[in-house]
Amino acid sequence: MITARIVGGLAAALALAALALLAPAELARASTFNPQFSAPVTFSDTAPGGHPDITIPFDIPPPSALGGAVNFSDPSLANATDAQIPTGAYIGRINTVAKLGIANEGCVTDSPVDFDLIDASTPATTNVLIAGGSGNSAAGNLAEDDGDLDENGSVEHPEFANNGIPDGADAYPTFVRDSLDPDGPGGPQPPVAPNARYFGTAVVAGVLIIPIDIVILPPGALAVFPNQAWMTPAWGAPSTIILGDPEAPPSYNGISDFCNLSSTSTIFGVSHDNACTAVTPPPECTSSFSGFSMRKASDGGCPGSTVPNECGFNRATNPATTKTLKARVFAVSDRDYDGDGHGNSLDVCSYTSNPTWDPRQFNALSGGDADGDGLPTACDPNDTVFNNDQDGDGWPNRADNCPLTANSDPGGGGGTTPNTFQWDRDVPRDSAISDAGPHADGIGPACDIAANSCVGCPGLLSPTTANGHYHATMVVSNVCIGLAGADSDGDGVCNVNEPPASNCAGGVNDTDCDDDLVSDRFDNCIAGANPKLPNFAQSQRDLTADGFSDISDVSLLTGVFGAGGFSGVATTNPNGYEGRFDLNYDGFVDISDVSLMTGIFGATC
Repeated sequence: MITARIVGGLAAALALAALALLAPAELARASTFNPQFSAPVTFSDTAPGGHPDITIPFDIPPPSALGGAVNFSDPSLANATDAQIPTGAYIGRINTVAKLGIANEGCVTDSPVDFDLIDASTPATTNVLIAGGSGNSAAGNLAEDDGDLDENGSVEHPEFANNGIPDGADAYPTFVRDSLDPDGPGGPQPPVAPNARYFGTAVVAGVLIIPIDIVILPPGALAVFPNQAWMTPAWGAPSTIILGDPEAPPSYNGISDFCNLSSTSTIFGVSHDNACTAVTPPPECTSSFSGFSMRKASDGGCPGSTVPNECGFNRATNPATTKTLKARVFAVSDRDYDGDGHGNSLDVCSYTSNPTWDPRQFNALSGGDADGDGLPTACDPNDTVFNNDQDGDGWPNRADNCPLTANSDPGGGGGTTPNTFQWDRDVPRDSAISDAGPHADGIGPACDIAANSCVGCPGLLSPTTANGHYHATMVVSNVCIGLAGADSDGDGVCNVNEPPASNCAGGVNDTDCDDDLVSDRFDNCIAGANPKLPNFAQSQRDLTADGFSDISDVSLLTGVFGAGGFSGVATTNPNGYEGRFDLNYDGFVDISDVSLMTGIFGATC
């Protein structure tokens, strides 16, 4: 299912919702979550006042499953607004390899997907809207360059026709606007307007056009969303990825599962010329797919050689003085209801534990699917007879978020009302819930009800509750901005800013200043030892982004002391659980977490 498996897996979560709690004895949680920078974030120019190309390698290694992410650039790094860069300017590229399941098979297919990115309009530069997003018919409209924004055969905006820029970049997509609306379309709060937007399209696995929108938001802009008040300007400018239309119902196009992702993004510090806006563009600027003529983008370099020439506009600017910058990604895992280590959106038996089954193998080799039909033995009513659509609703088992109960609407579109049929939207994104996690659980609403007769299930499921425990962390890559010698040991941290520690006399460190086995380049608290736990990313210690692990951070933990996070019905556990507070990933905010925080009290992070 595209929404749950592809778009939901790749796209960053904006409004992270939450769920109710169960008693400690009923806790189940995912067994691993280790998002990471697979290599250091690099700046091509580290001089004060420079304009660096920024390369970010990010990886979700198996068996971790991503539920959402928000990127934060350092507050000291200046980012240009949309109005400062011409629409259509070539901005950079994202190279990804997604591990997919195709046609109801195991998640074994490596699918390279590359997005060429161009500067795109925002409400500051256009009042023209365009619909479309998920599914080839909608995505193709965004990818075309014909000025026909409603696909009615008439060119409503001739100024956008054949100008070398896809209509999804010239106009502002309605689903981007609606995704940035804190209380949903029609609510009293206005949508957040991004400072900048970057746009691209690609064909995934040879079957699906997917548009990508990267929105760069003002510092603190996400704090108006439920459960996200902590995302203050101190964290820097947030950015997030919107793939397709997160407001649209799901569709099945042959891609059954999204398992994992590795990516490398390079965003230029100075815009490049887009060769595709030339009067006579090169052949690679146009491609055809699914009946659409797609307008691509091509790096024309800088200084560039075509007219118009979009080269030379400063996009990113380093601080004017020596400083260690932090590139941060706040990441949350997919929810895991039955505690078997498989995220719900990947787990075909999402409420029946099947830990020995391996979704990343061919069905017949997965260790728990005797008939190889994509429905594991744990929940297959007859595992000796092949049936790739057990409930006969038109959705193959591995693409079906409720494979034992028919949940397809008569029209086959997946549902037209939130949280019906294949459309899993448990908690409205404008609602705050106790654990601040993902607002959907990947379990179809029909199964949210049917599972309550399940023997041995950890707790009641509800179609209005996101069921399952999740984890959250903040991964960091440090970059030193300064003149030659500011980072003499090459650890990404400027020497003049490094605090003395037992093995860092004079402020010059040995690449692991606090001896916690996390190199300073990736350490989210450089002077306070906070080693990674097995199978997990390093948990946070500076919860307020003030640069220290101090009383402000301890107060946040003690304020929700005793909170537990799981699924189902509310109990006597106090509300307030958030995955980022759970420093040892045990499902509770308790004395063990407070002890970890106070153990490095006063440390510079």
